[in-house]
Amino acid sequence: MCFLDNLLPQLRASGRARVISVGGAGIETARWLNIDDLNLERPGAYGAMASQTHMAMMSTLTLERYAEMPENESITFIHNNPGIVRTGNLYRGFDEGSWGSWAAAIFMDPILMIVAYTFEESTERHVYQVTSGTFGGEGPRVPGVTGITTRGKESGGLFLVSGKCDSVRNEWQLTKLRERGADVVAAKVKEIIGPYT
Repeated sequence: MCFLDNLLPQLRASGRARVISVGGAGIETARWLNIDDLNLERPGAYGAMASQTHMAMMSTLTLERYAEMPENESITFIHNNPGIVRTGNLYRGFDEGSWGSWAAAIFMDPILMIVAYTFEESTERHVYQVTSGTFGGEGPRVPGVTGITTRGKESGGLFLVSGKCDSVRNEWQLTKLRERGADVVAAKVKEIIGPYT
């Protein structure tokens, strides 16, 4: 968000800019946003799933706010969820020859080969989002396919995009999430990035 905020003058001047945040679009759930501990600093609050979900929700709320600023109307904002991508992370963090890397190779990697996207396919999907007019802005469109923003419109807001390049419709959760945390998250983001923007 700091990077985005610092680049806004150039993005606005370009007239055709796109901002794509690769994260967890579509996993927003209002009841999981801990507005009393946005940094997840309390004992037991931080964990792999909690931090991923929290980051996704805070990103969605923040990007939506940027996308809906009138001065940013020429910028296309996309928050996507790339799905499961076979990155090699499965093997990272284990000592060479440890049981963990052995178990990952025997049990988990064969499953990932079936259900995960390859780097190549993930890249193709991201290039599509960067160049297509489906999710706002200019660019070629697939006939009959239209991206929808978080507010149910075809432009002028944040597009949540799934790993299959579909618009994610999560409005009933987003409505609750906005009511519970939009202002609190905006204040926290400003507090964190303020000294650097």
